[in-house]
Amino acid sequence: MIFKHEIILIFILMAYRSANSIRCYKCLGNFADDSCQSEGYLSDVEQCQEGDICYLEKTYSVVFELAFGARGCAKPNFCEEEKKKYGRKLRWCESCNTTDKCNNYQIKYIKFKE
Repeated sequence: MIFKHEIILIFILMAYRSANSIRCYKCLGNFADDSCQSEGYLSDVEQCQEGDICYLEKTYSVVFELAFGARGCAKPNFCEEEKKKYGRKLRWCESCNTTDKCNNYQIKYIKFKE
């Protein structure tokens, strides 16, 4: 009987965790293909930890002369930390926590900041 109550408690805790966190699209890809460009190509979704945000970023590699896009879950200060870490290589980063999969918009045509 105790085992049954433990299972019920686990499901309640899982539901509570899901209710207090969002889900985000997750991907990493270059702009030579469309793997991480727009919602039509996105399929992987991850459940974030409570308090996390969704992010969307665009970086540029001078060495490979390629732009890269990334999406996923992160801590609220993710974009600020990425800017400190990558400097000018990080061309654009934005976060959201309003709704599930709020990092769904197209990043292919976002202009690089000089």
